Amino acid sequence: VHAGDVVVALHGGEVLEEREAEVEAEGGEGGESSEELEEAPSGPECEMLTLVVGGGSTTPKRLQEMPLPKAEGFGVAQPRVLLEEGLGSLATFREADGPLPPKCKIVCTMGPKCWSVDALVGLIDAGMDVCRLNFSYGDHASHASCLRRIREAAALRPERSIAIQMDTKGPEIRTGLLQNGKAVDLKAGESLKLVTDYSFKGDESCIAVTYRKLPLAVRPGATILCAQGALVLEVVSCGPAHVMTKIMNDFTLGERLSVNLPGVRVDLPVLQLKDRDDLANFAVTQAVDYVAVSYVQSAADVHQVREVLGTSGGETIKIIAKIENEAGLRNFDEILQESDGIMVARGDLGMAIPPEKVFLAQKMMIRKCNAMGKPVVTTQLLSSMARVPRPTQAEASDVANAIFDGTDAVML
Repeated sequence: VHAGDVVVALHGGEVLEEREAEVEAEGGEGGESSEELEEAPSGPECEMLTLVVGGGSTTPKRLQEMPLPKAEGFGVAQPRVLLEEGLGSLATFREADGPLPPKCKIVCTMGPKCWSVDALVGLIDAGMDVCRLNFSYGDHASHASCLRRIREAAALRPERSIAIQMDTKGPEIRTGLLQNGKAVDLKAGESLKLVTDYSFKGDESCIAVTYRKLPLAVRPGATILCAQGALVLEVVSCGPAHVMTKIMNDFTLGERLSVNLPGVRVDLPVLQLKDRDDLANFAVTQAVDYVAVSYVQSAADVHQVREVLGTSGGETIKIIAKIENEAGLRNFDEILQESDGIMVARGDLGMAIPPEKVFLAQKMMIRKCNAMGKPVVTTQLLSSMARVPRPTQAEASDVANAIFDGTDAVML
């Protein structure tokens, strides 16, 4: 935008505001001042606000809001302003120009490959803002050792502020151990028995699961997803302590893989005994900044975590509620009120609701968090980069769209 440009705001064909730009011109004299009025579509299906810039600049630029459909059941998605620079600007872009200023924070999950001080310094230099410790794995000693190295690396970059986030294990359901610790090959069309005796070591015909109430929770025809949906099972019958299923696709099954029950409210407390110990004897003693609570289903779950932290001396620790099931979505408003922030846990959420509905849930949650002024984190991004050095185009667009939606942080 150059000095003398005229900016016109339109909505539904109606001029809302018109004013002359008051910025200094760059790169010499521009063309003659002009005005351009365009009608923006309006009506029940979408809303759009158009800002048209004319004059001064030889190539007009347009700031316009992205039209988004109304999402039944998830409220009305609120569009975000984005800048269409035009092909000329894209053609002259060079990676050597350096990164643009960050629009949101980056949360990085810690693992053995990045536990060294040098690796952690590299992550900080690359833009990491928050270190995530996942308590579904490891023990207090290993996490404390990692935390010491994180703080040592952060001390080498005093100009950066690095926060610590701890994720609780929560009431997750997993498969059991296998005979000789060897993975088994499952074939589509064959039967697989699920037993609730977790001491049982499984094989290709029978495996154990951690949820003792599984036979009461599912019915014939229901779907059970294992390994983040990589294995699909259909319930055939239920017994007192087992469930018979039909294998729907070929899969090589390992040990302790995730189990999801779409459409089923799991009857387990959000805080297990391990979670209480982790909060009192790690989160508080190690002075973490955030606790991300897994599988939150109601505001009472968040209140319970706050009580445990408060009685242990962790009143200042912020609570992030992870929304990863249908109950969490239904009770989102009350959960948001009680929490300090929200995590849109898209991986598990996509197992609980149809995957084509996840983007609607994401937009609803981000919009409400923005309105409440509470931070929101979006997860499961750039998954292919665990294997290849560059993201797919869809993944790159996914990150950008999450930021346009209004997310405050992305999690890797």
